[in-house]
Amino acid sequence: MISKEGKPSLLITILFPMKSIRVKFLRGLIITGRLPFFWFVLLIWSLTYFTVALLYFVWAPETRGNEIFSDQDLAHIFFLTCIVAPLFETFLFQSFAIMVVKKLLSRNICIQAGISAVLFSLAHLYNGWYVFFTFIIGLVFGTGYIAYYRRGGFMAFMAIATAHFLRNLAAFTYNAI
Repeated sequence: MISKEGKPSLLITILFPMKSIRVKFLRGLIITGRLPFFWFVLLIWSLTYFTVALLYFVWAPETRGNEIFSDQDLAHIFFLTCIVAPLFETFLFQSFAIMVVKKLLSRNICIQAGISAVLFSLAHLYNGWYVFFTFIIGLVFGTGYIAYYRRGGFMAFMAIATAHFLRNLAAFTYNAI
């Protein structure tokens, strides 16, 4: 985030050109990490669901949900998308990926969240729009994981996995109707 010389990283400078905006962004991450579990999960779910829903209806109304499970029963689809996927993907693309990037590449949280989001989106190659939407979701999940990590790795994992479960449950319900 901040280099050894005390200057902000290039990515932070590009994303937030004015110093006051950078300071507000960092304070926002700190404040977000202090929210109670329920409110944090609700915030992350809201950011992923409503942001992507807005983009979905504005830019890609002709795309429908994932048709990969169309020939399977609803209980099996529910188990895979709402139970297995949030746990597995949160471990792989947030917990593990962010830990590896932090140890091997950079302590910069934007780089950690960015690489986590790229990996998350590449695991969802159903169509071009879906990759774009899952990149945004991955950014929110990755940033949320980093922000909540101060409470402990397990709490951050459970918060993001719960938000991911709720997001997939909403998508499952929408596609099942």
